[in-house]
Amino acid sequence: MKKEWPTYYKYFLLEVFLLVLCLPLLQKKLTLFELKPLSGAIEAPVAPGFGWMDWMDGKYQSLKENQIKESIGFYPLLIRLYNQQQYFLYNDTHAQGVIVGKEDYLYERAYIEAYLGMDYLGEDIIQDKVRKLRRISDTLKTKNIELVVLLAPGKGTFYSNYFPDKYNSAPIKRNNYESYRDAFHSTGIHLLDFQNWFLSMKGRTPYPLFSKGGIHWSYYGEVLSGDSLIKYMQQLLPNYQIPSLEITKVISDGEIRERDNDIREGLNLLLNNFSEFNLAYPSFGLVVRSQDKNKEKANVLVVSDSFYWGLFNWGMSRDVFNNSDFWYYNEMIYPESYEKETRVQDIDMKARVESNQAVLLICTDGNLHKFAFGFIDQLYQQYFPE
Repeated sequence: MKKEWPTYYKYFLLEVFLLVLCLPLLQKKLTLFELKPLSGAIEAPVAPGFGWMDWMDGKYQSLKENQIKESIGFYPLLIRLYNQQQYFLYNDTHAQGVIVGKEDYLYERAYIEAYLGMDYLGEDIIQDKVRKLRRISDTLKTKNIELVVLLAPGKGTFYSNYFPDKYNSAPIKRNNYESYRDAFHSTGIHLLDFQNWFLSMKGRTPYPLFSKGGIHWSYYGEVLSGDSLIKYMQQLLPNYQIPSLEITKVISDGEIRERDNDIREGLNLLLNNFSEFNLAYPSFGLVVRSQDKNKEKANVLVVSDSFYWGLFNWGMSRDVFNNSDFWYYNEMIYPESYEKETRVQDIDMKARVESNQAVLLICTDGNLHKFAFGFIDQLYQQYFPE
């Protein structure tokens, strides 16, 4: 004879079931648990505006569905669970453009493609761009303005031996870095080739120049780069006050700080069991040399990709230079945009450039296919209208 479950037990199971169903709603309304937010470019869900045209073609329903889905309680936890399952079963990530290499090395795809020459522009395009930059540089020189190009190192080139197997059979072709490097050398444009410098130091520095889990140079590599950049600018602009960078101590305690973990955090996994180097974090101060105390600070415009953010954030443009501009990807102007959004397209570009003693263009190899983000063509058109 089949045994009946006690009535109170059935009610208990029903209550548990209803509680589980209601948990996401309770979490959304009452925040029962503090959950770590998702990392990366995550935008808060916004309710779409209603319109008959959007309703008829299904756009409104799709946007509303996404808004409800992303607003549900426990959404970050559910995403991390899903990502962890995908990574565990298929070694797959849902972070856009992220490649998982051997031994826990993480890459953005652009840096692998740059090393292999998959985004190569070709010699003619690069030669034409360098020709224009040379004319701009010569023009600025007549106005006592120096132009410097800094080729920042790329992680794909630095750690090319840890690519996943599918890239091992890809042919290594001439790449944008090699063509730009050769072209700059032949024109005499001031060039800081940090790509080559980093490769020459590989395995010989006390601390890693790149982390396994970061996009950019490690914080240690960034400080070394800042120090070398300052020394170069001191020689280039001897009549201006450019403080020196002096390292006072280095912390290396196993903790990952600054931007050295940004790719890994962007994976939004539940478990973070990747291996990492023992990274280093120098503390430093700025010291004005005795021979520079009565000199004015130099205005140095920096046009760069994200490799300058770290230097900008600790005060390179503010304290080393004279509260100078940082044009991020030649679009947004900082620090002005902290107060009010200011874009390069809305200013008098030529006048702004000529208010500086130097212009510094920074670009890593992963972005050389779009160097220098429109700055060269736009300024060339102003000096040499066709």
